[in-house]
Amino acid sequence: MVEELIARIRGADKWPETTATVYSISRYEASTGGYGASSPAADVTFSYRGGDQEIQSGFFTVDGDCSLYNVEENDTFPIQYDPKNPERYYCREYGFPSWRKFNVIGLAAAAAVLFYLLIRAWFRR
Repeated sequence: MVEELIARIRGADKWPETTATVYSISRYEASTGGYGASSPAADVTFSYRGGDQEIQSGFFTVDGDCSLYNVEENDTFPIQYDPKNPERYYCREYGFPSWRKFNVIGLAAAAAVLFYLLIRAWFRR
């Protein structure tokens, strides 16, 4: 998975692990954009303690295929946090919430660069 590779590159796979506790969960049907189609989704709000023992909080939206879709209030799950910036977290079950947009942009940029290099090589012949 792309996010696991990013986690390794960024060193997040080595961040300390702690336990996150679900504060609230809201399940709903999310529009998938075409012809009234929808799929199950859930907004999960949680809290955890970083290395300084200060309470941090997080939020992400998961789809029905994610194991975190089935959590309830007060359930716990493992999460890793950046020891230098405890408000940054990584959840193997979810990934990097702030990097979802980065993944799409990053993959598009990589594809554009690859396309450019192929075109350039083609015209050098």
